[in-house]
Amino acid sequence: MKLAERITESLAGLGPKVEDAVVDAMVTREVNKRSQAVVTVLDKLHRLENEAKKISKPDQESFDGEGKLVSQTFSKEKTKAIKEHSEKVEKVRKALGKALDEGDYSLVYDLAGKD
Repeated sequence: MKLAERITESLAGLGPKVEDAVVDAMVTREVNKRSQAVVTVLDKLHRLENEAKKISKPDQESFDGEGKLVSQTFSKEKTKAIKEHSEKVEKVRKALGKALDEGDYSLVYDLAGKD
C-alpha cells in the first residue's frame, strides 16, 4: 500500500476523532470559564466577609464622667451601611448557591465581571 493511500484512508476515518476532540475542547473551555468565575466570586465573598468585620464595629461611644466607656452604639448611617453590606454578601452567596447547587452560572458570571 502506498503512503498516499494510507493517508487518504486515515483522513477518511478522522470524523469521530475530530468530533471527540471538539467536544473535549468545548468541555474544557466551559470548565475553565465556570471555575474561574467561581474562584473570582469566592474571592469577592472572602473580601466582603473581611470588610464585614470592620463595618460591624460601633461608631459611637458614650463615656461616664470619669472617662470610662459605658456603651457603644451604631449611628443611623452605620446601620444602613451594615444592612447594605449584608445584602451584598447575601447576593454573592445566593449566586454561588445557584451555580454550585443548580448549575445556573448566570449570576456568578455577572458578579465575576464586576468589581
